[in-house]
Amino acid sequence: TEQYTRSELKAKFDALKANVSVSGSARGANVSIRTTHENLPKVINLLNEVLKKPVFDQEELDVLKQEMVVALEQQKQQPTTQVFRQLGQHLDPYEPGHPRYQMDIDDEIAAIKATTVEDLQAFHNRFYGSQNADVSVVGDFDQDQVKSSVSALFDGWVSDVEYERVPAKFAEVDGINKFINTPDKSGAAFGAMIRLPISDEHPDYPALVMANQMFGGGFISSRLANRLRQQDGLSYGAGSFFNASPYDEVATFGAYAICAPENLEKVEIGFKEELQKVLDEGFTQKELDDARKGVLQNNRIDRAKDDRLAGTLSSFIDLDRTQQWNKQYEQAIEDLTLLQVNMAFKKHINPDNISIIKAGDETKMNAE
Repeated sequence: TEQYTRSELKAKFDALKANVSVSGSARGANVSIRTTHENLPKVINLLNEVLKKPVFDQEELDVLKQEMVVALEQQKQQPTTQVFRQLGQHLDPYEPGHPRYQMDIDDEIAAIKATTVEDLQAFHNRFYGSQNADVSVVGDFDQDQVKSSVSALFDGWVSDVEYERVPAKFAEVDGINKFINTPDKSGAAFGAMIRLPISDEHPDYPALVMANQMFGGGFISSRLANRLRQQDGLSYGAGSFFNASPYDEVATFGAYAICAPENLEKVEIGFKEELQKVLDEGFTQKELDDARKGVLQNNRIDRAKDDRLAGTLSSFIDLDRTQQWNKQYEQAIEDLTLLQVNMAFKKHINPDNISIIKAGDETKMNAE
């Protein structure tokens, strides 16, 4: 910053027993603080320097750019990275230049190399400000002191551009099935994904959460893990995921598996067979009961963690929600019947629309 070098700033935070992270993107910036009761106002005051008076040093930028380029070069031949980067590109409707557009790795490297100190200064000057800031604090703190510090940080700090949220969009695309060759890699990756036109306010959202938990989201046991790891011994790790936007009608259901290249085709067969079996026969009552217990228990554990709760409360400010929303959501999970879960999964998950991408060393596949 204008007043402190990087090492001096770190020493300041260390002296305040503060763990502080600042991150940003084209769509917003986030600050996370963990510190003590008496030091919280002082840490917030120090953020005046961090957020408002950064010095974009050329030498530090050069080091950062080199680190990012090296990391991306390493990702080029990483099967999992290639699989999910290309799945995202296929399923998302964004054009190059859009804040949600997923670049090719080579394009991202070129963009990083072309970025200048002047670009960073101009972006910060134009877009950084507090007119749409949400703040949540959890733990032992003096409310009046914290309010005063937050006001001093944010009052009057206005960006040149009025904030407008960048919405996510759903696009209907044909399912694809493709292979990416990643030579000389001992591991391989399988990925499957589909976008759905629903938000977390959709009546079927709780049922789809539970269906995903049983299909591949369960940490200990799930259909996909049992089939690909325990039964067939094909995968080092396998599972599924489901998430829905709280803002827009866009949700994602997907699955993954890490395996040896020679097992990729068998992994795909196993995924398709398990998916079709659920669609044909549904889940069982015992699976639902076990999954429901696990999901509700995890929710309670998350609420007991200060950082998780702070993040939830902050997002709820923007969404105009209270913890009543969580209460109603968990009650909906409690009330779910097996029929509702099986019908929701069958209604929304169409195997023909699922895109599949595999990546691995083609010569090792052919050798098998």
